[in-house]
Amino acid sequence: MKKILAIIGVAFLLTITSQAASGVNNTNNQVQNLMPTNQVYSIPSFLSQAEVWGTTFNTNYLIASNKLEVTDGYRQQTGQGASDVVNIQYNFTSRWHGYAEGDFFGLGSKFTELDLGCGFGLVDKYDFRFDVNLAGGYNAASESWCAIPQLKVSKMTTINTLLSAAVGTPAYSKGKFNSTPTFWLYAGFTF
Repeated sequence: MKKILAIIGVAFLLTITSQAASGVNNTNNQVQNLMPTNQVYSIPSFLSQAEVWGTTFNTNYLIASNKLEVTDGYRQQTGQGASDVVNIQYNFTSRWHGYAEGDFFGLGSKFTELDLGCGFGLVDKYDFRFDVNLAGGYNAASESWCAIPQLKVSKMTTINTLLSAAVGTPAYSKGKFNSTPTFWLYAGFTF
């Protein structure tokens, strides 16, 4: 009987000490979880965020539902410098649109070019659109007529705003080498 009581007593002591030890370990684990780690968090760069924004679709926005787009932008033409561009586009359907574009040579200076054009949306998905445009107009600075084929990408940033980028090669009726690459960047409002 004494042996059984001794075994029960030893088992009881072992149980108490193991529970006490595990309680200390749990407390240490909890404290360790609250302590800062040496993990380095990466800060996303502007380009990585722009890539994610540009390669995802926001299903809450429908660019096809826009009837009117009013944008202001920047135009860079090789050999001619920078200019300010004002664009008003009316969307006849979800694919077809017409637009008028005014060009101010230099940023905020005199009005030099007026173009009228039409375009077709090749890709139209939620907040993203890829257009093929063709415009014609008159450039007062060079006193020549011009034709401008253009590829344009637009993406809505909010329900009433959008950003666009375009590339084209305007051809002028005067000049020896008159077709140079041109880049446009637009920001504007949709209605």
